[in-house]
Parts: sequence; structure tokens; C-alpha cells
Amino acid sequence: MSEHTKRTLVAALDNALHAHRTGDLAHAAALYREILESDPINADAPHQYGLIAHQRGDHMDAIGLTRRAIGSDYFRFRDGYRNRHMNVILLFGDCGRDVRAEYLRS
Repeated sequence: MSEHTKRTLVAALDNALHAHRTGDLAHAAALYREILESDPINADAPHQYGLIAHQRGDHMDAIGLTRRAIGSDYFRFRDGYRNRHMNVILLFGDCGRDVRAEYLRS
């Protein structure tokens, strides 16, 4: 990945995080999706996108995206790795028995 592409992705993530913090979830989600298309091993975008899915009540996607972030080799060497594991546990707690059962079957 070129330095220009890396800088562009960092800027896109900064913009997505700003949109997310200010409540513009649709714009933030679109930016996270674009980041994932350009950088499939990015760990920050699926985690943040998973938080949006959770905020919208789409618990299956939230858990899947958070687990994708955890599975990123890049992410394993960064701060917050353990926190992502805790987030999956909390997501399971929030989503209810039916969703947990459906997820475990998938």
C-alpha cells in the first residue's frame, strides 16, 4: 500500500470517527464501508462500523464486524485488542437469547 493511500485511509477514518461522534451515522457507516473496500484488513473500520450496527439494533452485524476486527492480524498488536473481546461479550449480552442462538448456529 502506497504512502498516499495510507494517508487517504487515515483521513477517511478520521472523518468517519468525527461523523460517528457527531451522530451522522449514515455518513460514518458509508465511510467505514469505503475503508473496508480499500483496506480489507483494517481493524478500526469494522469495529466502529459494528458499533453503528449495534446502535441501530442490528446485533448480528455488530457481533460479526467486531469479531472481524478482532481477527485482523494487524489489530492483535494494537492497544484495545482485549477491549474488542469485551465488546463482543457485551454485544451478546445486549442482543438477547434469540440472536445469540442464531449467531451460534451460523
